[in-house]
Amino acid sequence: MRRFGGRWRFLPPLVILITSTTAAAATWSSGGSTSVLWRGGYETGDWSQWNEGHLQVVSGGSAQVESTVVRGGRSAAVFTTPTFNGSDRSRAQIYLNPSPAYGNDGQENWIAWSTMIGRGSRLEAGGWNNLTSFHHTKIENTCPAPDHFAVTNTRGWWWLRLDSWGGPMDVKTCGNPYRRTWTFGRIVPGRWYDIVFHVKWSPDPKVGFVEVWVNGKHVLPLTHAATLYSGDTVYLKQGYDGGGAPGQTTVYNDGTVIAGSRGAAFAAFKNGG
Repeated sequence: MRRFGGRWRFLPPLVILITSTTAAAATWSSGGSTSVLWRGGYETGDWSQWNEGHLQVVSGGSAQVESTVVRGGRSAAVFTTPTFNGSDRSRAQIYLNPSPAYGNDGQENWIAWSTMIGRGSRLEAGGWNNLTSFHHTKIENTCPAPDHFAVTNTRGWWWLRLDSWGGPMDVKTCGNPYRRTWTFGRIVPGRWYDIVFHVKWSPDPKVGFVEVWVNGKHVLPLTHAATLYSGDTVYLKQGYDGGGAPGQTTVYNDGTVIAGSRGAAFAAFKNGG
C-alpha cells in the first residue's frame, strides 16, 4: 500500500511489457564529468537508449516510440494509460538503470527533457500525477520516490511542481524529515514543456540542492534541499504514474539527456536553453 494525499492506496502488480527477450544496457559516455553522459531521446527509433525492456505499463495501457508528435529530431515516446477501473494503477513508464554516473550521494547532475500531456487527457485529482521521477533503489519500494516532477490537479487546473524529499526513512510509515515542494506555474495539455534540472544528490538538506529551468526561464534558483533518502541512490523514470485517472491519459517525452555540466546539458538540449 502507499499513502498519498492523505489516502492509502493498494498498488496492484503491473503488466511488464518487454520489447526484447534480452535487456540491452544503456550506453554511457566516457567523455568525462563535463560531457553529456547519456542520451535518451529515442532517436534510435526504439527503446535501446534506455534499458530495453524496462517498461512498466498497466493492463490496457501502452508505450511506443513514434515519429508523428515530436519536440525535436525524428522520434519521441508516447505513454498512455486507460480510465482507472478501481483496481489497476494508472501507470505507463520506462526506467533507466542506476549508474555510477548519476543519482549517487555527493554527485552533481544536469538532467534535461521535454514533456507534453496530450490534449483530452484526464489526470487524477490532487497531486499523484508523476511525469518524471527519480526513484529510490534500496528503501521499501511502496514509499514515494524522493524527487519527482509532477502535476497537481486542482479542480481541473493543472500546476507543474517539483517535490524533493530526503533524509532518514521510516519504512513503516514512509515518513522522512525533509520535504520541499515548489510549484512553477500552470501546465496546459497540447504544449511542450522543456525542463532542465540541476541537482546535487544528498540526504543532507545543507549539502543537496536543486535548480530548475522551464521553457528557458530560470524558475527555481539554486536552493538547498535533501534529494536522497539516507544510504540510498536513485534512478530515472519517465512517462505517467498516477493513482487513478478518471479517463485516458497520454504523455509524450523527447530529448532526455543526463550531463555533468550546465554547458553540456544546454548545448545538447537546445529547447531548454
